[in-house]
Amino acid sequence: MFNVLIVDDEQLARETIKYLLAQCTGVDKVYEADNGKSALQLANQYQPQIVLLDIEMPIINGITVAEQLPEETSIVFITAFNQFKDKMSARKYSDYLLKPFKDQEFYQCFEKACAIQRTLSQH
Repeated sequence: MFNVLIVDDEQLARETIKYLLAQCTGVDKVYEADNGKSALQLANQYQPQIVLLDIEMPIINGITVAEQLPEETSIVFITAFNQFKDKMSARKYSDYLLKPFKDQEFYQCFEKACAIQRTLSQH
């Protein structure tokens, strides 16, 4: 079971992701942040294994948040901006989902993040 942090400044996006997560197995707790500063506070407090992270946000952007998360955190960047994709490839445990996305695309990215976490927990 994995703890998941949703980080997006748009409430509708967070609600959509929460709805999709409710259909997934393996989710224990879900936390939400609407900006990068809150995301870092929640990440430090709850240590989520998976972070679903928007890039363009107020206060601290998603790239800066990702850089401050533990290396073993699985991050799925969920953004409307395709120009960031090249910057994401440097991170070992990342995936990238372009808004608007289809439900199946979300599930594939989330399952990949879960698979990475299962592998990490076996070591």
